[in-house]
Amino acid sequence: MNFVLGGHTIERILGNKLLWINCVFGLILATGSCISDKNLLEMKSDQKNIITPLRNTHGQPPKEPILRLETGMHSAALWKIDVDAANRYFVTGSNDKTVRIWDLSSCRLMKTLRPPIGSGREGEIHAVAISPDGETVACGGMTGRQWDASYCIYIFNRRTGEITGRLTGIPGSIHHLSFSKDGRFLAAGFWKGVRVYCVPEYSLIGHDNNYGERCSGTDFDHHGRLVTSSYDGFIRLYEVARTGIRCTSKKGAISGNNIFSIKFSPDGSKIATGYLDAANVDVFSGNDLTYLYSPDTAGIKRSLEPVAWSADGRSLYAGGYPRSIENSRRAPIFRWDEGGKGKRTFLPAERLPIQSICPLENGDIVFASYNTAWGIFDRLDKKVFHQKAVIADFRGHPKGFPISPDAGRVIFSFKPGFRSPAIFDIQEGSVDLFLDPQPNLIWPRSNVSGLTITDWRQGDTPRLNGKKLRLRKNEISFCVAIAPDGKSFLLGTGWNLYRFDRNGKMIWQIPVASIAFGVNISQDSRVAVAAIADGTIRWYRMEDGKEILAFFPHSDLKRWIAWTPEGYYMSSPYGDNLIGWHLNQGKDREAEFYTAMQFERILYRPDYVRAYFEHLGDPGQVSYLFEGDKFDIKNLVSIAPPKVKVLNPVEGNKVSSGNIRLNIAGEKRSLPMENMTVFVNNVPVTPYVDRILVGAEKDAFVREIDIPLFDRENRIRVEVLNGVSMGLLETFVLRDVSEKTEAKGDLYLLSVGVNTFENMQENNLEYAAYDAREFARCFKKEAGDLFDRVFTKIISDQSDMKPSKENIIKNLDFLKKAKAQDTVVVFLASHGLSDQAGNYYFVPSDATEEDVIKLVATSERGVQNISSTLPSLISWKVYFEALRSVPGKRLLVVDTCQAKSISGTMDMHSLAKRSATSSFALLAASQGNEVSQEYPIGKHGLFTYALLRGLSGEGDRNKDDRISLAELYDFVAQFVENKRNKLIGKQTPQFIAPKELAGMILVSN
Repeated sequence: MNFVLGGHTIERILGNKLLWINCVFGLILATGSCISDKNLLEMKSDQKNIITPLRNTHGQPPKEPILRLETGMHSAALWKIDVDAANRYFVTGSNDKTVRIWDLSSCRLMKTLRPPIGSGREGEIHAVAISPDGETVACGGMTGRQWDASYCIYIFNRRTGEITGRLTGIPGSIHHLSFSKDGRFLAAGFWKGVRVYCVPEYSLIGHDNNYGERCSGTDFDHHGRLVTSSYDGFIRLYEVARTGIRCTSKKGAISGNNIFSIKFSPDGSKIATGYLDAANVDVFSGNDLTYLYSPDTAGIKRSLEPVAWSADGRSLYAGGYPRSIENSRRAPIFRWDEGGKGKRTFLPAERLPIQSICPLENGDIVFASYNTAWGIFDRLDKKVFHQKAVIADFRGHPKGFPISPDAGRVIFSFKPGFRSPAIFDIQEGSVDLFLDPQPNLIWPRSNVSGLTITDWRQGDTPRLNGKKLRLRKNEISFCVAIAPDGKSFLLGTGWNLYRFDRNGKMIWQIPVASIAFGVNISQDSRVAVAAIADGTIRWYRMEDGKEILAFFPHSDLKRWIAWTPEGYYMSSPYGDNLIGWHLNQGKDREAEFYTAMQFERILYRPDYVRAYFEHLGDPGQVSYLFEGDKFDIKNLVSIAPPKVKVLNPVEGNKVSSGNIRLNIAGEKRSLPMENMTVFVNNVPVTPYVDRILVGAEKDAFVREIDIPLFDRENRIRVEVLNGVSMGLLETFVLRDVSEKTEAKGDLYLLSVGVNTFENMQENNLEYAAYDAREFARCFKKEAGDLFDRVFTKIISDQSDMKPSKENIIKNLDFLKKAKAQDTVVVFLASHGLSDQAGNYYFVPSDATEEDVIKLVATSERGVQNISSTLPSLISWKVYFEALRSVPGKRLLVVDTCQAKSISGTMDMHSLAKRSATSSFALLAASQGNEVSQEYPIGKHGLFTYALLRGLSGEGDRNKDDRISLAELYDFVAQFVENKRNKLIGKQTPQFIAPKELAGMILVSN
């Protein structure tokens, strides 16, 4: 399996120097040689471990799953952007090998386009364009060369995300694409040439291959003329017709040789150029390329590359680098009045260089930066939107990259300079953002007795004891670490991670997805750790360089995921949306993509991740964790999720009514489909009876479903399950109303409390039954006010229905009466235990001591899949399936933990993780291994007592006489912390909920 995250270092040519710009952070280093694009490709191809042979012998993209980051935005350098004529859609292309379509009115991601990709740089997108009518997207870059020995341009349908065409046989990588203003032509600038195609048939009507370097820019005016720029220093003007193209003028540039971008003014009378090798912008005649003037660039120290005109032509824009002018840390966008002749204005845009600028018809501009960030400035020069980059910046502590002695904990930073430090602990499965002093940290060493490494900091000539180490030509080193045993050392570069012995002989070399910013080695010299510029931290076996584990923290400081090479993972709630598998479907079809979350039922295995790390990636040592053969991600197709389509309404449509009819089609990919559910803003709206698929529907179905719309913007998600994996489709519909409307609906509450355990009297509880009764009482008074009706069912020692396993499971069907506008709450108070995989078990009144002992014993040995051998306990799956099967807003409240007399653990993290995947809210009394304390003063469990106090009115923090779920949690967390018995230990209530449920109102006062 090929693991490629982000992209390799980007090369850009500046006069006689090669700038190595890191694809994520824009770190700039200069070397002393001049290397052309062609030579650079040959040089990169010579790295056999990085780039596969140019020609795929089968003539098709690789079929095996390729693991990719998926953060909801780009994860590598963002190269080009474009907008449609009506300014509805904004498209971006990136080195992460995707094209993304954004809705400009809401700035939300609408769709991700995925062309076929391969290893190394194959699939990087360097050029993107959207047709004036917004229906077609063209993209290209390092595309198609591995299987065709030439390059291609992919044509996508913007609405469906499908590839509708492929323009082949292009002799060089594609650097720029643009549609003519009337949509009749598509121009493609590539290495040493330009081609023009006639739309919609995309027939080639003309080409010019007489370029001395890459064609870096193309632009049409409203008269259909085409202007191009090139790194050969020339501007070319063409007449374009369906019969061909004709170069009418060719002029040399004024300020530099490497023309980065070129743009017609709106009326076509002028042409502006930006340079890679000059801190200037020049303006030429749009008729004959006569030089006209240059805007004021006094004091600007670094190149101005992207240029753009305002929609009315009155302003000229150019994007720059950080520190382009004195006392400016942010990369600027400069704006000149009077079409470039007037006053200059400085707009602080991003912390890294500006890559592209597009004007909008209302006078605003949209810009993009190398580090994937993008934003909008309005016509008054105010930044009105800013989408920040999501990749953590590992350029951290001056001393290097610290780890614990066993390498099981790593200290990293989300921001350069070791700001916002955090710690990831593999055994705990946690990311702690409030870093306490850590004992016995290991810092990387570059010098020990008899072993001195020099010249390795951002250099291409690192030396061991004065002798130059052998690296690839122009390969830049960034970090080093000597093993504690002194027998070898690691060297991290922009391309590879190396292990050398103490004499400088290479032991192994492995490619890295981007710059290795930091390396370190465990105290026993058995594990290597590297912090990579693609935002991942990776663990390797020192013996042979085999990857053991990878970890990606999102810069939102909340989401993270860690995974083994086989794809098994541990993660935070919502963290398993951060990676997925790209599956090529041939060179003429768009790829499929599945997130890890879609395979949660088999791949979420925190126990396996821990064991795999402990045994240094030896699968044979952890086979005991599986009853049968473990799943091989290479066989993903055998369990591929169903294919789902929304046939109607069209994404982004506006509707006036509070209900719409949704037309859905599903088709099995592997296993028969079992059920389907529609969510609106994370709330399921499909009744239980309408979800089940039977007969021929298990292979394919078309359903028409009436669904309610409560908000102005409605994000619709369709889930289709086949028992192992989940098919997923998301779209959105706008409701043409100014205010949110919401029906009251009914409340269905199942409250369970267990005081007495028939077979384990020593573990009896004092207040669980009372907790269940009083929790239900709090909601009964809401009938007719907050809810139309309130239906409660209490199962406890003090009710007619006793809390045996049979009674509890049987009465879960009571919840299936709920409808889309209703609210469903399940309250559980008893003991709870977890196995090593994080599977939670509820202890009913008739639980046997034998089953509890078996659970604890097998968990300690790591045995899995034991639920069938514990007949008296209730698995978490029972409650989750019950909540998954009902529509409406759903909340699970858990006041359980292990008793002191029952050894074992309770993994609340996994319970929270699975709640997040199922899109319901979870409130829990404590986190794993904490005692859920009783509160004798209040005659309740402490957590439940806090809930009751909060629901009675004390939780109304904003004094609006309504208590939301988020407000309730804030009150409960503080109350528990203040009232817990410090001698017993900590108790930390847990809360996880989609944002739509965090704000749901529970009671009104």
